[in-house]
Amino acid sequence: MRRLQWFVSAMLITIIGTMLLVILSPAIKKNSSPIGAVHKEVFSYDTIQHLNNYNIVDWIVGLSLQQKLGRVEWSNQLLIIELHVDIIHLQPDEWLKDVQQLVEASFKQVTNVERILIRLLEPKELNRQLLATVDVRKSDSWINEPETMEQLKYRNPLYDPIWRERLRINVTSLWKEKFGVPRI
Repeated sequence: MRRLQWFVSAMLITIIGTMLLVILSPAIKKNSSPIGAVHKEVFSYDTIQHLNNYNIVDWIVGLSLQQKLGRVEWSNQLLIIELHVDIIHLQPDEWLKDVQQLVEASFKQVTNVERILIRLLEPKELNRQLLATVDVRKSDSWINEPETMEQLKYRNPLYDPIWRERLRINVTSLWKEKFGVPRI
């Protein structure tokens, strides 16, 4: 009989202890950090203003690019991005929307990008050959003109020689073979 009484007492103590932990756990969590400790969320929704090796992935993911992202490099205020473009289902006009978004975000959203190089490559299935490059610098005069930057959304650099020059678009022989020479 004593064993049964002891067993029932242990069960009741366990149940009461568990209920107390469930009830008190939110209060314990709020006050459990050591003095001076800083809590940092893994996924932060703050806007990134200064690009570095620790937040570059969050920044790029936040852009919601349509093309597949290849290699990304960040070094001495130089941002190099490779986009694996869908040459089967999409036309070059569609790829350039990602290029425009990258250029705008690089110089409007963050403060420390001095130059962005974008490489447009075939997808992995087609050997990743280079199709074209884009090279834009913060020192370009048009970067600091809001109305000019806004025009980039509505222009097609392949058919606009001024924009092709501003973005320093260079196409490879593979591009010319597949899509022809951009109009001058």
